[in-house]
Amino acid sequence: YRYVRGNSNMVWVSEVEAHEAMPTEGVEQTNIALNKTYTAKGIYSEGTSVPYPDENGKTLTDGKDAPYNALYKDAAFVGFNKQSEEYRAQGYASITVDLGKEYSVDKFITRIGTSNLGSGIVAPNMVEVYVSNDKTNWRAAGTSMPTDLYDVSISNATLSLATPVAARYVEFRITSNTSWIMISEVEVYESLTEAPDEPIEPSDPSE
Repeated sequence: YRYVRGNSNMVWVSEVEAHEAMPTEGVEQTNIALNKTYTAKGIYSEGTSVPYPDENGKTLTDGKDAPYNALYKDAAFVGFNKQSEEYRAQGYASITVDLGKEYSVDKFITRIGTSNLGSGIVAPNMVEVYVSNDKTNWRAAGTSMPTDLYDVSISNATLSLATPVAARYVEFRITSNTSWIMISEVEVYESLTEAPDEPIEPSDPSE
């Protein structure tokens, strides 16, 4: 509520207070990257042919994750490669999401293909997350270390912040020791608390 009113025939008042309700246990956070626009750099192409494309620029935020037993050709994946011109130019593959407005955020998930995809594909070694309010000045939010898996095709590289941060733009920077990087989805979660004007404090990426 914005306004609070109390009614009484006669009363002496020395103070009035209205306390904000604290978030309750079990409240689910919202993936605010869902169906948002983004730019992706480092997708592999052979001339005009793109073997694992980002269909219509929507695949990475459409909320459609690859199934647990997917193979590398599954349409849910976008194929980045460290031999692409963009990867070599900037030193990583990147996905930059425009949330549309500034939010308080504290969790970031990159859904990554694993060794279970076959054809020698493995999970990349690192995902760095950067945030910005103007798409010019960026701050490092933290790093997540993907775990390669052999029994399921998706590994969730998750970064959770101890203190939320305000951001409109979120950039996922993915580096790999091998050529192929298969990404199914990126997610950004709105915090249940407001972001203070304080430095970002990432949680332990091993958690």
